[in-house]
Amino acid sequence: MFDIGLLELFLIAVVSILVLGPEKLPIAIRSIAKTFYWFKRQTSDAKEEMNKAFDLNEVYQRFKEMKEILDGIKRTEKIKLLWKRAPSLDIFKN
Repeated sequence: MFDIGLLELFLIAVVSILVLGPEKLPIAIRSIAKTFYWFKRQTSDAKEEMNKAFDLNEVYQRFKEMKEILDGIKRTEKIKLLWKRAPSLDIFKN
């Protein structure tokens, strides 16, 4: 998610200890973690509500079916093109 290396994490930890102090740091970390979990929960709930409201799963299934049909048509057209371009075959001629 975030491209943070070990050095950056160490720097964040040192600055956090200097700014907050060792006694307030665990409380701040818990508060930040709770905020992230709350935000994650809210976004997943909103996503579920959007899926229910717009019935996106059904729309997705229909698009998937349409794509399969179009892929079949493309394959058929390719076969027709190859057949037209193929030289006359002598296997049926005696």
